[in-house]
Amino acid sequence: MASLASSPCYHASSKLTADALDLAGQTNLVAKAVPATQAPSAGTLGPSLESCEANNQGLPDAAAGPEWGRVTHEADSAQPEPAPAFRSRREARAVLAGLFAHYVDKVLEVQEYWPFKNKVSKRVAPDYHDFVAPDDEVWLGLIKRRALDGEYESRDAFWADVVQLHINCEEYNKYGRGAACSPWLTDVSDTLIGHVARLMDGDAEDIEGAERFLALPPPAQAKKPSSAKGTKRVRFEEGW
Repeated sequence: MASLASSPCYHASSKLTADALDLAGQTNLVAKAVPATQAPSAGTLGPSLESCEANNQGLPDAAAGPEWGRVTHEADSAQPEPAPAFRSRREARAVLAGLFAHYVDKVLEVQEYWPFKNKVSKRVAPDYHDFVAPDDEVWLGLIKRRALDGEYESRDAFWADVVQLHINCEEYNKYGRGAACSPWLTDVSDTLIGHVARLMDGDAEDIEGAERFLALPPPAQAKKPSSAKGTKRVRFEEGW
Protein backbone atom coordinates (compact mmCIF):
# COMPACT_ATOMS: atom_id res chain seq x y z
CA MET A 1 0.00 0.00 0.00
CA ALA A 2 1.37 3.44 -1.01
CA SER A 3 2.05 5.85 1.83
CA LEU A 4 -0.10 8.97 2.30
CA ALA A 5 2.90 11.23 1.73
CA SER A 6 3.40 9.84 -1.80
CA SER A 7 -0.22 10.42 -2.76
CA PRO A 8 -0.86 13.18 -5.36
CA CYS A 9 -3.88 14.43 -3.41
CA TYR A 10 -1.71 14.86 -0.35
CA HIS A 11 0.80 17.01 -2.22
CA ALA A 12 -1.95 19.19 -3.71
CA SER A 13 -3.57 19.67 -0.31
CA SER A 14 -0.26 20.55 1.28
CA LYS A 15 0.45 23.16 -1.43
CA LEU A 16 -2.95 24.83 -0.92
CA THR A 17 -2.43 24.92 2.83
CA ALA A 18 1.00 26.54 2.44
CA ASP A 19 -0.33 29.16 0.02
CA ALA A 20 -3.16 30.00 2.39
CA LEU A 21 -0.77 30.41 5.32
CA ASP A 22 1.54 32.59 3.24
CA LEU A 23 -1.37 34.84 2.17
CA ALA A 24 -2.58 35.16 5.75
CA GLY A 25 0.90 36.15 6.89
CA GLN A 26 1.12 38.89 4.25
CA THR A 27 -2.27 40.21 5.30
CA ASN A 28 -1.17 40.43 8.92
CA LEU A 29 1.98 42.29 7.93
CA VAL A 30 -0.02 44.85 5.91
CA ALA A 31 -2.48 45.30 8.76
CA LYS A 32 0.37 45.96 11.20
CA ALA A 33 2.04 48.40 8.80
CA VAL A 34 -1.07 50.59 8.38
CA PRO A 35 -1.88 52.69 11.49
CA ALA A 36 -5.37 52.48 12.86
CA THR A 37 -5.83 56.20 12.36
CA GLN A 38 -5.73 55.73 8.56
CA ALA A 39 -8.55 53.26 8.50
CA PRO A 40 -11.51 54.81 6.63
CA SER A 41 -14.52 55.48 8.78
CA ALA A 42 -18.06 54.62 7.85
CA GLY A 43 -18.79 58.19 6.84
CA THR A 44 -15.70 58.76 4.64
CA LEU A 45 -16.13 59.18 0.91
CA GLY A 46 -12.72 57.98 -0.24
CA PRO A 47 -9.16 58.61 1.06
CA SER A 48 -8.32 61.71 3.06
CA LEU A 49 -6.09 64.48 1.76
CA GLU A 50 -3.35 63.65 4.28
CA SER A 51 -3.15 59.98 3.22
CA CYS A 52 -2.87 60.92 -0.45
CA GLU A 53 0.02 63.31 0.23
CA ALA A 54 1.83 60.79 2.47
CA ASN A 55 1.66 58.04 -0.17
CA ASN A 56 2.47 60.37 -3.10
CA GLN A 57 -0.82 59.51 -4.69
CA GLY A 58 -3.01 61.75 -6.80
CA LEU A 59 -6.00 63.43 -5.29
CA PRO A 60 -9.28 61.50 -5.40
CA ASP A 61 -11.66 62.22 -8.19
CA ALA A 62 -14.10 65.08 -7.62
CA ALA A 63 -16.98 62.65 -7.94
CA ALA A 64 -15.92 61.01 -4.68
CA GLY A 65 -17.75 63.64 -2.67
CA PRO A 66 -18.18 67.38 -2.11
CA GLU A 67 -15.89 67.48 0.93
CA TRP A 68 -13.00 65.43 2.31
CA GLY A 69 -13.71 62.83 4.95
CA ARG A 70 -17.34 63.78 5.61
CA VAL A 71 -20.67 62.77 4.24
CA THR A 72 -22.90 65.73 3.50
CA HIS A 73 -26.65 65.68 3.32
CA GLU A 74 -29.07 68.09 1.75
CA ALA A 75 -30.62 68.76 5.14
CA ASP A 76 -27.23 70.04 6.42
CA SER A 77 -26.88 72.61 3.62
CA ALA A 78 -30.39 73.99 3.96
CA GLN A 79 -30.34 77.26 5.89
CA PRO A 80 -33.40 78.33 7.90
CA GLU A 81 -35.16 81.43 6.65
CA PRO A 82 -34.47 84.49 8.82
CA ALA A 83 -37.31 85.62 11.00
CA PRO A 84 -38.90 88.96 10.00
CA ALA A 85 -37.40 91.90 11.85
CA PHE A 86 -40.79 93.52 12.43
CA ARG A 87 -44.17 92.13 13.36
CA SER A 88 -46.21 94.83 11.62
CA ARG A 89 -45.92 97.85 9.35
CA ARG A 90 -46.83 100.05 12.29
CA GLU A 91 -43.78 98.81 14.17
CA ALA A 92 -41.49 99.50 11.20
CA ARG A 93 -42.87 103.03 10.85
CA ALA A 94 -42.38 103.61 14.57
CA VAL A 95 -38.70 102.67 14.27
CA LEU A 96 -38.14 105.15 11.43
CA ALA A 97 -40.11 107.86 13.24
CA GLY A 98 -38.06 107.43 16.39
CA LEU A 99 -34.74 107.49 14.55
CA PHE A 100 -35.53 110.55 12.42
CA ALA A 101 -36.89 112.51 15.40
CA HIS A 102 -33.80 111.53 17.38
CA TYR A 103 -31.53 112.97 14.68
CA VAL A 104 -33.25 116.34 14.95
CA ASP A 105 -32.82 116.30 18.72
CA LYS A 106 -29.12 115.48 18.37
CA VAL A 107 -28.63 118.31 15.90
CA LEU A 108 -30.36 120.80 18.17
CA GLU A 109 -27.89 119.97 20.92
CA VAL A 110 -25.45 122.09 18.90
CA GLN A 111 -26.15 125.76 19.55
CA GLU A 112 -24.76 126.71 16.16
CA TYR A 113 -27.78 125.10 14.49
CA TRP A 114 -30.43 126.94 16.50
CA PRO A 115 -31.23 129.47 13.72
CA PHE A 116 -32.88 126.57 11.84
CA LYS A 117 -35.03 125.38 14.73
CA ASN A 118 -38.12 127.48 14.01
CA LYS A 119 -39.88 128.95 11.03
CA VAL A 120 -38.35 132.09 9.57
CA SER A 121 -40.17 135.08 11.04
CA LYS A 122 -41.66 137.62 8.68
CA ARG A 123 -40.61 140.28 11.12
CA VAL A 124 -36.97 139.27 10.75
CA ALA A 125 -37.04 138.52 7.01
CA PRO A 126 -40.12 140.12 5.44
CA ASP A 127 -38.94 139.27 1.90
CA TYR A 128 -38.17 135.61 2.64
CA HIS A 129 -40.95 134.28 0.41
CA ASP A 130 -39.59 136.26 -2.49
CA PHE A 131 -36.77 133.71 -2.62
CA VAL A 132 -38.29 130.61 -1.01
CA ALA A 133 -41.74 129.32 -1.99
CA PRO A 134 -44.09 128.67 0.95
CA ASP A 135 -44.44 125.02 -0.08
CA ASP A 136 -40.65 124.60 0.08
CA GLU A 137 -40.24 126.25 3.46
CA VAL A 138 -38.94 123.83 6.09
CA TRP A 139 -37.26 124.03 9.50
CA LEU A 140 -36.01 121.53 12.09
CA GLY A 141 -39.13 121.72 14.26
CA LEU A 142 -41.30 120.90 11.23
CA ILE A 143 -39.05 118.00 10.24
CA LYS A 144 -39.33 116.49 13.70
CA ARG A 145 -43.12 116.84 13.70
CA ARG A 146 -43.35 115.14 10.31
CA ALA A 147 -41.11 112.35 11.56
CA LEU A 148 -43.27 111.71 14.64
CA ASP A 149 -46.40 111.79 12.47
CA GLY A 150 -44.96 108.96 10.36
CA GLU A 151 -44.69 110.96 7.16
CA TYR A 152 -41.20 109.63 6.40
CA GLU A 153 -41.31 105.97 5.36
CA SER A 154 -37.81 106.00 3.92
CA ARG A 155 -34.40 107.52 4.42
CA ASP A 156 -34.73 109.42 1.14
CA ALA A 157 -37.95 111.14 2.19
CA PHE A 158 -36.40 112.39 5.43
CA TRP A 159 -33.17 113.37 3.72
CA ALA A 160 -35.04 115.39 1.08
CA ASP A 161 -36.43 117.74 3.74
CA VAL A 162 -33.01 118.12 5.40
CA VAL A 163 -31.43 119.04 2.07
CA GLN A 164 -34.32 121.41 1.31
CA LEU A 165 -33.49 123.31 4.50
CA HIS A 166 -29.96 123.85 3.20
CA ILE A 167 -31.22 124.89 -0.26
CA ASN A 168 -33.58 127.45 1.26
CA CYS A 169 -30.75 128.88 3.33
CA GLU A 170 -28.60 129.31 0.25
CA GLU A 171 -31.44 130.83 -1.77
CA TYR A 172 -31.95 133.65 0.71
CA ASN A 173 -28.54 134.18 2.29
CA LYS A 174 -26.03 133.50 -0.46
CA TYR A 175 -24.54 136.42 -2.43
CA GLY A 176 -26.43 138.94 -0.30
CA ARG A 177 -29.77 138.32 -2.01
CA GLY A 178 -32.18 138.76 0.91
CA ALA A 179 -32.67 142.03 2.75
CA ALA A 180 -31.77 140.36 6.07
CA CYS A 181 -29.34 137.84 4.64
CA SER A 182 -26.55 136.28 6.70
CA PRO A 183 -24.08 134.61 4.29
CA TRP A 184 -22.30 132.77 7.11
CA LEU A 185 -25.46 130.69 7.66
CA THR A 186 -24.87 128.78 4.41
CA ASP A 187 -21.74 127.22 5.88
CA VAL A 188 -23.66 126.33 9.02
CA SER A 189 -26.46 124.65 7.08
CA ASP A 190 -23.91 122.73 5.03
CA THR A 191 -22.32 121.45 8.25
CA LEU A 192 -25.77 120.58 9.59
CA ILE A 193 -26.67 118.24 6.74
CA GLY A 194 -23.28 116.56 7.08
CA HIS A 195 -24.03 115.98 10.76
CA VAL A 196 -27.37 114.39 9.92
CA ALA A 197 -25.77 112.20 7.24
CA ARG A 198 -23.29 110.78 9.75
CA LEU A 199 -26.08 110.02 12.21
CA MET A 200 -28.03 108.13 9.56
CA ASP A 201 -24.97 106.16 8.49
CA GLY A 202 -24.63 104.91 12.05
CA ASP A 203 -28.13 103.41 11.92
CA ALA A 204 -28.05 102.34 8.27
CA GLU A 205 -28.82 98.69 9.06
CA ASP A 206 -31.93 99.50 11.11
CA ILE A 207 -33.19 102.01 8.54
CA GLU A 208 -32.71 99.62 5.62
CA GLY A 209 -34.45 96.82 7.51
CA ALA A 210 -37.51 98.98 8.15
CA GLU A 211 -37.53 100.17 4.53
CA ARG A 212 -37.41 96.61 3.20
CA PHE A 213 -40.27 95.57 5.46
CA LEU A 214 -42.43 98.53 4.40
CA ALA A 215 -41.70 97.74 0.75
CA LEU A 216 -43.20 94.25 1.09
CA PRO A 217 -46.72 93.81 -0.28
CA PRO A 218 -49.36 93.75 2.45
CA PRO A 219 -50.72 90.30 3.34
CA ALA A 220 -53.88 89.25 1.53
CA GLN A 221 -57.00 89.79 3.60
CA ALA A 222 -59.47 86.98 4.03
CA LYS A 223 -62.80 87.49 2.31
CA LYS A 224 -65.65 88.36 4.59
CA PRO A 225 -68.39 85.73 4.74
CA SER A 226 -71.68 86.69 3.19
CA SER A 227 -74.34 88.04 5.52
CA ALA A 228 -77.10 85.82 6.84
CA LYS A 229 -79.70 87.85 4.98
CA GLY A 230 -77.93 87.35 1.67
CA THR A 231 -77.54 83.63 2.33
CA LYS A 232 -81.24 83.18 2.97
CA ARG A 233 -82.04 85.05 -0.22
CA VAL A 234 -79.80 82.80 -2.30
CA ARG A 235 -81.32 79.69 -0.79
CA PHE A 236 -84.82 81.01 -1.48
CA GLU A 237 -84.01 81.65 -5.12
CA GLU A 238 -82.42 78.23 -5.51
CA GLY A 239 -85.55 76.66 -4.07
CA TRP A 240 -87.52 78.13 -6.90
